[in-house]
Amino acid sequence: MFDIKELTTAETGGFSGEAALNSMQNAHTFSLDLLVRESIQNSSDATIDNSLVFNVFYNVGKFRNDDLTPYLGAENNQLVEQRLNERFSGKELSFLEVRDSKTNGLNGEVLKSKCTNDTKSNFLRLIFEMGKGQDKANAGGKWGYGKTVYYRLGLGIVIYYSRTKNDNGIYESRLILTLIENEKKSDALLRNRVNNSAGRAWWGEKDSSTGDICPITNEEIIGDFLGVFGIEPFAENETGTSIIIPYIDEEAIMEEAKTGFKGEESMIDRCSFLSSVSNYLKYAVQKWYAPILNNFGLRKYGRKFLNAYINGELIGKDDLYPIFRLVQELYSTAYAKLKGATHQSEFQILSGETNGYYKRHLCKFGHVAFLKIQREELEKNELLLPPNVYMNLSDDEFVKFNKSISLCTRELGMVLNYEENWVDNEVLVEPDEILVTFFVPDINIVEDYGTGPEKLGDYLREREEADHMKWDDDPARMKIKCVNLIKKSVKSSVKSYYNPEQAESHGESDKSEFADFLGEKLFPLGKKLKPKGPGGGGSGGGASRSEKRYTFLTKGTSITPEGRIKVLYELELKEKTMVAIKTKVSSEVAIDAEKWVEKIGTAYPLKVVGLIIATQEKDNKLVAVEKNNEVLIEGDANKISGSFEIESSDKKLAFVIDCEEKKEEDN
Repeated sequence: MFDIKELTTAETGGFSGEAALNSMQNAHTFSLDLLVRESIQNSSDATIDNSLVFNVFYNVGKFRNDDLTPYLGAENNQLVEQRLNERFSGKELSFLEVRDSKTNGLNGEVLKSKCTNDTKSNFLRLIFEMGKGQDKANAGGKWGYGKTVYYRLGLGIVIYYSRTKNDNGIYESRLILTLIENEKKSDALLRNRVNNSAGRAWWGEKDSSTGDICPITNEEIIGDFLGVFGIEPFAENETGTSIIIPYIDEEAIMEEAKTGFKGEESMIDRCSFLSSVSNYLKYAVQKWYAPILNNFGLRKYGRKFLNAYINGELIGKDDLYPIFRLVQELYSTAYAKLKGATHQSEFQILSGETNGYYKRHLCKFGHVAFLKIQREELEKNELLLPPNVYMNLSDDEFVKFNKSISLCTRELGMVLNYEENWVDNEVLVEPDEILVTFFVPDINIVEDYGTGPEKLGDYLREREEADHMKWDDDPARMKIKCVNLIKKSVKSSVKSYYNPEQAESHGESDKSEFADFLGEKLFPLGKKLKPKGPGGGGSGGGASRSEKRYTFLTKGTSITPEGRIKVLYELELKEKTMVAIKTKVSSEVAIDAEKWVEKIGTAYPLKVVGLIIATQEKDNKLVAVEKNNEVLIEGDANKISGSFEIESSDKKLAFVIDCEEKKEEDN
């Protein structure tokens, strides 16, 4: 039997159980999804310093009501025990446990009366301080209301058991029981004759000097209590937290998910993850944490990853649904780029930097990885569902999104949502394809976003809504609308590859002139470029075709951190020949380097540099030489692709890209 502290309406300051339960500002996401998002987020925030893995365990089990209620019958208040026995005496019921390891546990001060404004206590934050968010760098919580999801799954009773190291380096176990319920409901457990319950209570051990409720720390008592649920205590030097939610109604929880899931009834019937709480948890962990789930490749970057278990079984890479395996590979590709590395993926993933301009200032944001993929690649057998089903998007919604999904995450590694398309309808996606993009911010980039220098990660954390499912720019911060620029830069990166003839810069109205040339000069919007005749050059995203000896095509552009224009190209040499990739300054008559020196008399301001041959169809020898502001490529018949860059000493000049055949007498 534990001591109980119950709050009355006069003691809550208006934050009653009803108010706490209503504070979770998300009515459209299922309870189990919210539970997974919140619990893994909390465990990630509590990961032991320097650990490159943290573990989260979800266990669904049975207990007997009559084994639990004696602990709830405090000497001064046996109302909860009586009410539970009236409803459930003699019955076996369900519980859900969320347990973690490789984490610090609920450490910190346990007595509110001993706290000051500077006191940091994970224990008090989770157990008592509803509405207070995280202050740890890169942590997930902003508002602190997400934890109310624990109280929604059962009758409002939640048990917190944790093992931690105290300030003296001694291992200590802590157990406390909590209750948050809507005090206005007629069947509320705490509702009494005078109806002054605030719907909030705690069971533990009363401190003799302050009257505060403290956690139970006696290992023997804790072991006996955990035996009610068949749960083993943490042992030896193990630390972590176990959250136990008794009295869950598995049927009602799954009915909520089935009712809210989108799609035809026949399709929903095929969703095996809607058959039980355990199966749904396995699905939800993949959906929201695929980027870091069993992704041990992140270790080489010093990045922690997640191991998640459902009833003792690890969710391994081979267990991921294909769409979530793709999500992980996109994240790994973009994250590797952030670290200056390359991720070798089973998918043909493309990637690029995301930059935006404000008052001629280049703002860096991070990297985006993207690809179009045939749907059949994600539905390799008859048991698999269309990818939009796993995202809980109806066919109509998916078509409205142009079968394109834009994902993003912060350092936490949780996908924000599956309900945005930053690319709009401006990239052609065939009926049998989908387009998926994944943006990963460089959280350590420092810019002035309106109130002085600030890390991008902190800015985005502050821009998250209470349920962590969206980034929004703060209307009060009008100096740089960072989120808006990120979305534009992602769209520009994707379009510059798939729709180079419509590529646009992603700065604001006063963007860099160099970027402006790409949008208005090099790739004219709304104009179809016609190929020139034999041997002629081609400007921009249109193809320049020679009937005789070569074909040259630009596939997209971006601006490098050094301020150069990076151009993707394809070149086919139809027989042995030499071509020159060059630039021409735009005027009434285009002027190349030779004519510029002749007519203007100054150094030519443009230079083609850094040509890379990334792929080639044949093993024939190719020679590429930078000479006279251009690149010469010579070889036998072949088809190649890659990139080159353009330097400019005068960014006020518009220009076109040209490719010409070089005769022997030209050299």
